[in-house]
Amino acid sequence: MSPVAAGSPGGFSPLDTEEATRRGIELFGIADVQFSPADLRRFTSDAHTAAAAGRLRPVIGEVFPLGRAAQAHAAIEGRGLVGKVVLEV
Repeated sequence: MSPVAAGSPGGFSPLDTEEATRRGIELFGIADVQFSPADLRRFTSDAHTAAAAGRLRPVIGEVFPLGRAAQAHAAIEGRGLVGKVVLEV
């Protein structure tokens, strides 16, 4: 398997594939978890239906005023919040 990367707010971090193999961890690349167009349409439709019915709501970690956008970005990079960071205009 070729080297893989895990996404993070500050960019991508390389993974140690040899260490993963040693620990019995099977790695998958992004191509292994792609949805077909039909599945993507179905999942999107299901999500829209659930959101319209009030069964799906975003988790908001923190709301920042627009003037504190740099602090909002730092909160995202710091990975200390659960949920989305929202800028309030």
